[in-house]
Formats: sequence, structure tokens, C-alpha cells
Amino acid sequence: MIGAFAVTFLKLASNEYKAAVRSTLYSSTLNLAESGVEICIQQLSDGTISGASTGVVSVSNYLVDEAYSGDIKAIVLNPSSSTPTIYAEGVISGHPGGDVVKQVRVDIKAGFFPFESGFAAVNGIVFNGNNVTLDSYNSNYGAYNEYNPVTVPDDYGVANANINRSDNIVASSDNINTAVGAVINIGNGDITGNANVSEGNTINVGAQGSITDIYGNGQTTRDDFYADFPIVDTTNSVDVSLGAITNGTIIIGETDPSLPAKVVSIDSIRLTGNTDALYIVGNVEIQMSGDLSLSGGIFLMDDNTGYAVPVGDLGRRDTYAGGSITADMFNALSATERAALTSWNGDSAATIYTADDVTIAGNGVSNPSGLPENFKVFGTAADSYSGDDEVASQTIKISGNGELYSAVYAPNADVEVKGGGRAGEVMGGVVGFTATMTGNGNFHYDEALASIQLGGGNYTITSWLEMTGETNDTKPWDLSAY
Repeated sequence: MIGAFAVTFLKLASNEYKAAVRSTLYSSTLNLAESGVEICIQQLSDGTISGASTGVVSVSNYLVDEAYSGDIKAIVLNPSSSTPTIYAEGVISGHPGGDVVKQVRVDIKAGFFPFESGFAAVNGIVFNGNNVTLDSYNSNYGAYNEYNPVTVPDDYGVANANINRSDNIVASSDNINTAVGAVINIGNGDITGNANVSEGNTINVGAQGSITDIYGNGQTTRDDFYADFPIVDTTNSVDVSLGAITNGTIIIGETDPSLPAKVVSIDSIRLTGNTDALYIVGNVEIQMSGDLSLSGGIFLMDDNTGYAVPVGDLGRRDTYAGGSITADMFNALSATERAALTSWNGDSAATIYTADDVTIAGNGVSNPSGLPENFKVFGTAADSYSGDDEVASQTIKISGNGELYSAVYAPNADVEVKGGGRAGEVMGGVVGFTATMTGNGNFHYDEALASIQLGGGNYTITSWLEMTGETNDTKPWDLSAY
């Protein structure tokens, strides 16, 4: 009898041991499936998986441990789209009870959306000025705060008001060099929207400051922000090299809207006089290899500019929006460029890539289209450290000519933006190492910028689901056919 009990006990102990081992293997199998997801993302990023066909990953003996071996099988559906789907399966063989299998479904998106929050920083946001206000609008609906029952939806902003103003901005900042602290300092400013800081950090709101929704109700702030802003640079080939610019210059970009921007390489731009400016005609991408410093400003020229082209007297100047085009500047153009200048009938646009400092003051940036997307600055400087602390590695300061319409993405730069005049307005989006709003004006986030998607080789996970088979949504995908 004692022997029978002993045998039964040993069988129970053995079964419990096997069950415990199998439970451990389930965890390992899930890790295998997740490794399959990582392999798929890597192969999407480096182009190993591409095109319209379903991508397949199969790795035998990815994990080998004594009597057990682990295999990975995964597929990528719609790999050429911006939103592929991955089914990844881990299989561990060698257990007496049979193979242990786990499968996951992961939806991913290509690239990232740099301006989805509106006003963001890696290491702090400061509002310098009296009663600075942050809110949002959508340039697809027209001008900021404009009443338009045709273009502004009834459910936008204040219900049924049809006014182009809302609260879809999230002032967001991390704090990478200290454990805790106030990383958003709005003083007596007002955020009509939301604020989000990293865990443990705080928002400093002055006695007259506030964070509310569009109706004036108090908003709940969050502390789960994490600054993950990769450097964005351009790989486009250069069409024209202009060297160093030290005098007022006209740049003729691509004037055919169906074609990509003309790519212009510039060593540096130093225009110190208030009448020396940079004039942009058409669509241009500027790749800087040195500092950009202008007192005369940048003018994006459109068909409503009303500028007159000097053709006779070389000493004559024709004023345009506070700047001036000289005959010397006009005569420096080729015949084709002169024709493009005189016949231009669209909105001009400029995108600047630079790892160096940018200062645009004086007349600032004149962007008559009223579209922030038409003047974008990408700071491409690499990470920089002072001791153990990460610090900004470039400075970008941009002012507007009355109103500034611009988008700045420079995660390693101290970024400062301000409108011109006594109460200049800034419309657009900002991402910086630090972000500062200067002056007595206001910042209006253009929600249209949220759709800008960058970095096609970078993928982020949008959803993760274990395929347990318990519901129709979690029914495992049959990978045996691949």
C-alpha cells in the first residue's frame, strides 16, 4: 500500500513538474513570438521585406536549451503600406506534452508624426512674455479664429460656432537631466488645450495662468510623456550649389507644383543689413552646411506680392514687404530664372535642413500663404553632452513679419519663436530640445501639421494582441501556408 501511494505521489509530482515546465515554456514561446516581430520590423526597415507580396520570416533553432528548441515563424501583410500587420509565432519543441505555441498580432505604422502634439520639448518649455496663450486651429479650414460655416465643421471647437479655433494642442515636455522638476513654465499664460510632462515632473502655472478646454473648463494634465524624437535629415540629391551668401539673393525653386522641390546647397547665409534679404520663388529645399543668420528676413513670394522687377536702372530698388529687390539681384539670375520670377503665380515654400545655428530676425519670415507647412526648419544636429548631462547642440531663433507661419522640428536645439510687432502671433508647430515662446504674442498650433509623416524607415507599434483563440478577434492566423 505504501508503495502504491509512493508511485501515485511521484506521478503527481512528475505531472506538476511537467506542467510547471510547460508554463515556463509558454512564457519563453511568447518571447520568441516577440522576437519574430522585432525581426520583421528590422527587415522592413532595411528593405529586406518590401513590395506588395506578403513578407515571410522563418528561423529554426532560434532558441536551443538542453532538450528544447525554439523556432520562429512570422508574416508581414501589406509590407509596402504605411500600416503593415505582423503575425508572429513562437514554437518550442521537446516537451512530453507536445509543442508549445504562442502567436501575436502586431499592427505597426511607418515613420512618425513630429507635430502631433503641437508644442513639444525634450528638456523644458518656457513662455517669456505677458499673458501668452496657446490654442489650436486647422489651416485646412481657413485662417485662425475665422468664422466660416462652409469650411469649419459644426463639431469643431465650440459646437456649432463654425469658428476656426479649438483646444487640440498638447504642450508636452520631458526632463532628461534631473529626476524631477517643473518642465513646463507657463507663468501667467493660458493653455487652451492640454499639457503633458514626464513621470514625476510638474507644470508651473502662475497666479493668472490657466489650463482649460475651449469652454474654459479645467483640463486634466498628464505625466506620461516620453520624448522620442529621432533626428530627421534629408537624403535628396543637390540640384544647385550656391556657396556662401552674403548679399541679398533670389532663389528660384521648382515652379511646377507637380514636381518635387529644387534642392539647393548653401555653405552659409550671413545677411546683416535690414535691406539684404533672401527671396524664395517656387518650392525649394535648402541644405545648409553652416550658420544661417539674417536681419533682412526671408520672403516667400506669391502671385499677390505685387513686386516690380527692376530692369533698367541698376541703382533702382523696388521694395517688397520691407525688403528690397535690386537690379543686381535680378540680373544675377539666368534668363530662365528671370522668366520664372516674373511669371510666378503660386505659393512659395521652403524647407531648411541644418545642423548649425539659425537666426532669422529683423523682417523675420514673410509667408503670405498663411500655411505653416510652407516654411519648415529641420535641425539635424547630433546629441551633445556636458559631463553626464545632455545639452542642446544648436540654436534656432525665428521671428515673424507681424505673424509667423512656420513649423520647426529640431530635437537637439534650443528653439525660440516669436511673432513680430507688439502682439505678433505664431501659427504652426514646434519640437525642440528646449522650446521658448518669446514676446507678448500667442501660439496657435496648426492641426494640419499633424498629418506630416516622416522617417519612412522607422516603425512604431500601434497595437499588440495575443492570439489566444478565445474570440473571433484572437483566432490565430494559419502560418503553415507560408
